[in-house]
Amino acid sequence: MLGAGHYTTGVAKVTVNYGNKPKEYPAVMAGGAFVYAAALRPDTAPGPHCAGPSPYIHAYDASGKEVHDQTKDPQFTSEP
Repeated sequence: MLGAGHYTTGVAKVTVNYGNKPKEYPAVMAGGAFVYAAALRPDTAPGPHCAGPSPYIHAYDASGKEVHDQTKDPQFTSEP
């Protein structure tokens, strides 16, 4: 699983969590862009194929304050 995006000035750290798991993993940042990758185990169970958990991006400023949480952004959730 690969993903990438851009961040604005004032963002000091970008992380990603997967599905409903709270653990966040650091993204690699450089020049206003970030990238993340995760290795998934092959789905060997019978039945429909699962593409894996959805990734959610978090951004933090230099003081450690969260300035973006994709899990709470209506643009990326089913909530109105």
